Amino acid sequence: MPWRGWHLSGVIMFNEHARWIWIDRNTGVVNQYVCFRKEFRLARKPKQAALTISADSDYQLFVNGEEVYGRQFSDYPQARSYDTYAVARLLRPGRNCIAVLGYFRGIDASEYRKGHPGLIVALAANSQSVVSDGSWSCRLSPSFKSGPMPVVTNQMGIPVECDARREDAWQTVAYRHGRGWRAAVELAGPTDGYWRNLAPRPLPQMRRL
Repeated sequence: MPWRGWHLSGVIMFNEHARWIWIDRNTGVVNQYVCFRKEFRLARKPKQAALTISADSDYQLFVNGEEVYGRQFSDYPQARSYDTYAVARLLRPGRNCIAVLGYFRGIDASEYRKGHPGLIVALAANSQSVVSDGSWSCRLSPSFKSGPMPVVTNQMGIPVECDARREDAWQTVAYRHGRGWRAAVELAGPTDGYWRNLAPRPLPQMRRL
């Protein structure tokens, strides 16, 4: 797909083909962890490549199995910010894979207001683009526990329960889909549905030492 994005103050924004996606249309879920995958091919290694991403409530991003460190800024529900990462060094000729662990909190807390579960992604690599849409695969995470959990305080939010023994290298190019995977559901375009505004992240990411 040719890149047909637009720019604002030199920052790449989502093009009109990108879609907010999730595992289904249920907005009443709480504490849901969803794995997303998209495989694609490149004729050659790009000299430059930018990947833009936004989610409600949070994300963990991987390109060809390597984590691209960053997390979602805490926004208002219908006005989300997006992050843009330089990922050319992670791409290769032939098969490639974008993998995202999406997380939706689903309850109000001291630093979060309940919104709508969703993930939107756009990769621009030379003249080629890859965007989130119904061609992506998804499943509930087999290792993270989804669903209602006891909440200690609003400040601490929902506890995390994870069994790492259930991980199956789903973030890698070599992975082959097992049981539980399905096509992602398209929810809306970048700003023509529940979400009305997308803007660059207002503050830098925390630095990992």
